[in-house]
Amino acid sequence: MKKTGDPDCMIEATCRPMSADTAPKALADDLERRWREDICQGFYSWEAHALAISDEAVTLDFVAVHDGDRRYITGKIVIDLRPRPGKKAKRGPA
Repeated sequence: MKKTGDPDCMIEATCRPMSADTAPKALADDLERRWREDICQGFYSWEAHALAISDEAVTLDFVAVHDGDRRYITGKIVIDLRPRPGKKAKRGPA
């Protein structure tokens, strides 16, 4: 997790999948579900997001407005799909 200093993308969180066998589409579906149900539910009065899937990453770009005081946050969550150095590339079907 890092602050970027960019108002269009204030924070960026990067992670890796627990299993290299998980298909990118399944990762994207899970990320979007968790974004809606676990992160936004009851905390933000308005949000918009976009998902992108490539061979190298699953990315969720977002903007959200806080309920009480109208503060907002922008950012992205990136699931890095690139093989780790020294690891054999292994990925499920898209």
